[in-house]
Amino acid sequence: MSTVSSTETTIKDILWQSLAGGSYNIETLKSQLTADSRFDEIGLDSLDIVDFFLRLQDHFEIKMREEDYARLTTIKDIQTYLEEKGAA
Repeated sequence: MSTVSSTETTIKDILWQSLAGGSYNIETLKSQLTADSRFDEIGLDSLDIVDFFLRLQDHFEIKMREEDYARLTTIKDIQTYLEEKGAA
C-alpha cells in the first residue's frame, strides 16, 4: 500500500487549479496521473506547464529557473526538487 505525501497532494491540487477552465477533463486526468506520469504524456502543453510552475513558485514561495522546467517532467521530479530547495 502506498501513501501519498501532503506535498504530492499539494502539487496535484496546484496542477488541477492551473488546468481548471481549460479544455481538459480534470476527472479523467486525476484517474490517469501518477507520481511518475510525464506531463507531456497526459497531454499538457507547454503553456499549461509554465502556468503550473508559476503557481508552484507562488505557493511554495520559491524561485525556479526556466532551465529547471525541462527536467521537472513528473510530480515525483517536482517533489524531489522542492525537498532539495527546502520548500516541501
